[in-house]
Amino acid sequence: LCLHPWISLVYGCYFFSRSYSTWESGRDMCRNEGGHLLQIESREENLAIRQYISEERLRGHYWIGLNDRGQEGDWVWEASGQQVERGFVNWKSRQPDSNGGNQDCGYMEPDQSFRWGDIDCNLSQNVHPVCEKGKKVIKQS
Repeated sequence: LCLHPWISLVYGCYFFSRSYSTWESGRDMCRNEGGHLLQIESREENLAIRQYISEERLRGHYWIGLNDRGQEGDWVWEASGQQVERGFVNWKSRQPDSNGGNQDCGYMEPDQSFRWGDIDCNLSQNVHPVCEKGKKVIKQS
């Protein structure tokens, strides 16, 4: 059961913020709501997110829980600590590219078939956080 403004999709409850934020502010907002930034674990989940954003005609880019802030080039999911290469991946062509080491946070871009890219974590213009909760995410140790 997902209470408003959370919505139920394929694997749990999701919240699509209408506000722009930095990656860290988005992460903190998700945590304060009892969730975490989106961790996309399958093609089916990616498709459900894509369909919802398209049907609701939401605009902008969307923060997801990927980052390589701990070690450049080592992309991990914030909620579980899992390396992205061990699961479903959906990078755009030539991504991630880090653009001189300044792009450490992952986002989803509707204009690029909802594929993922890396951008500056402090960017807040036109980037919305997507939160999730209720899905079992196993923390890597």
